Amino acid sequence: MCRLYPFFVAISLVALVCCFSPTPASGQANTPIPNMDLKHFDAVPGPYALWGVHTARGLGHLGIFAGLLNNYANDLLVIRGANGYISRPIQHRMTSDIALALGLFRWIEVGVSLPIFWRQIRSNFPLGQNVVQGDTNIGDLRLSSKVMLMHNDKFKGFGLSVVLDLSLPTGGDKMLMRSSTATFTPRLILDYRHSSGFVVALNAGYRFRGRAQLLD
Repeated sequence: MCRLYPFFVAISLVALVCCFSPTPASGQANTPIPNMDLKHFDAVPGPYALWGVHTARGLGHLGIFAGLLNNYANDLLVIRGANGYISRPIQHRMTSDIALALGLFRWIEVGVSLPIFWRQIRSNFPLGQNVVQGDTNIGDLRLSSKVMLMHNDKFKGFGLSVVLDLSLPTGGDKMLMRSSTATFTPRLILDYRHSSGFVVALNAGYRFRGRAQLLD
């Protein structure tokens, strides 16, 4: 199996160049912004995922997947002060996730994904800075490995896998685009896949990451 999208890959390469080009800003704030990853969605590098949810199925031996997933978020974080003051650290965010995956020996899948924040708008943040600022950069690089313990075709539609995700703090510094430390997330994946194509999946896991503080 080979699923490649050359056009998307070309766009992604251009995006990496654009990420490091300077962007205009008005009213730069002097108060430092902490490193904190506020994403609500992580792209799954593989063709059988249900958007952001893993399934137990993976690529066959030497199967390749490449894709570009796009999403928009509004008001990821809103701070309301006692005097009615409202601050929006992330008011708007446009993101593309480059995702690549490779299957090995029919029971292992390895992948990598990198978010590109095309435009992130913050309003009245840091607190007391009445500015509207636009930022562009990359996010944290995420490495993923899946071990398929039960294949759907061998267990009457049921599948079982273990997924290990490791995120590295490679994102834009002091822009709410990166974690303060590396992040490790093990998951257990159980799904049922019917011959008609119907799939239901359950993901259970725990995220290990460092502590971060936005405000005193």
